[in-house]
Amino acid sequence: MKKLLIFDYNGVLVDDLKVHEEAFMELAKRHDSKTTRQWIIDNMHTPSVFKTRMIIGSSDKSEVERAQLEKENIYIELANKKGVLFPETRETLERLAKDHILSIVSNSTQNQISSVFPKDLLDKFRVITTYEDIEKPKPDPSSLNKIMEKLGIGPEGTAYVGDSPTDMKTAKNAGVKAIGIDTGNDPAEALVKAGADVLIHSLKELEF
Repeated sequence: MKKLLIFDYNGVLVDDLKVHEEAFMELAKRHDSKTTRQWIIDNMHTPSVFKTRMIIGSSDKSEVERAQLEKENIYIELANKKGVLFPETRETLERLAKDHILSIVSNSTQNQISSVFPKDLLDKFRVITTYEDIEKPKPDPSSLNKIMEKLGIGPEGTAYVGDSPTDMKTAKNAGVKAIGIDTGNDPAEALVKAGADVLIHSLKELEF
């Protein structure tokens, strides 16, 4: 049976964390918020709705939804202008897709991913779980558990690849192999401390 590799998206498959920072900072500017870049960096792996509420200073559902859409459009424009695919992403996914089942769990929205990530690569993923699908945010393991259940693959045949301590804790909570990659905002030491079973510095090194 093929093994299952589940990927976090931001900071793992795409080098877009600074693009998200810029998009949130632009949202803050438009809403006269005093939000700092450091606060955004520190909360990058929290759900987008949390950051948006804090930035606009409101929990009103309609206001938050409008602001989230505003930020999403800013992000998509910036990401497509800059190009965010890590240089090794295409080669790695094409290699792994031959012998593995690939999936994604991300706090990004479906629109963000489909508007930025190459469609031919996106088609290599069997299941893509996005912000709209997640009932309980990481480190709750439910998103990983649902993918394993859907594909009929147990924890012993599954690994989760992520760039944050939260990702490592999510993998541990789901009982799957935790593969840390230090291409995001968090240093290698933080990933190891959070429980990474394996640490890599580039997708090219990924084996499972």
